[in-house]
Amino acid sequence: MASTKQTLGLDEDHFSLALFDVFAAHMFESVLQALETHHIKCCFIPPNCMGVLQPLDLTVNQVFKQERFIRWYAGLVKDQLRDGVQLEILSQISAYQS
Repeated sequence: MASTKQTLGLDEDHFSLALFDVFAAHMFESVLQALETHHIKCCFIPPNCMGVLQPLDLTVNQVFKQERFIRWYAGLVKDQLRDGVQLEILSQISAYQS
């Protein structure tokens, strides 16, 4: 955290904001005290909202997850073709699922 603050030209005691979901481990008093010691304020996000509010989920993670899904799906299709499933059947399955 200190190196990030240095890069941004901020003082060591400048507060940072951490977004957390309501996972129980994030709410331990010891965790909250450690964050406070390092000048980090916590904001707890309601259930099922983290994907909308978490900056990495909107940028980096979304691209990563899409890429992983495409690789997984391509591998699945490749395996089915290797095993003799006809392309027409895969098209019907794909159309049915969407």
